[in-house]
Amino acid sequence: MTYNFDDEDEADVAPVKLPTPKTKKAVNRPIPANAKNIAEAGKKLGFVDRSPSRTKRRKTGPKQTEPQDRISLSGPKRVLDRLKARADEMDDAAYWEVIEYLLETENPTK
Repeated sequence: MTYNFDDEDEADVAPVKLPTPKTKKAVNRPIPANAKNIAEAGKKLGFVDRSPSRTKRRKTGPKQTEPQDRISLSGPKRVLDRLKARADEMDDAAYWEVIEYLLETENPTK
């Protein structure tokens, strides 16, 4: 069985020139003057803003200087809402910081 890859055949074949890709330049389009009116008209028609939310993110805890673990907490919504509200009251503390605070106030370490 032959696949026509003989050295003799290579001399007869001219190299294929591949097309060069055309690059598109970025176009800086000006924002139309009536952009605000367009956005308001869209809201009236029921369009929803899909841009990323600008809500503040909860701060992470300090660098891990001690072993870490993870739990998944399920419970009544009212209780978890209170935990979240307490975290917000404590300068957006991490949930583990709130739990640690509650544990320490109930039973201080000696």
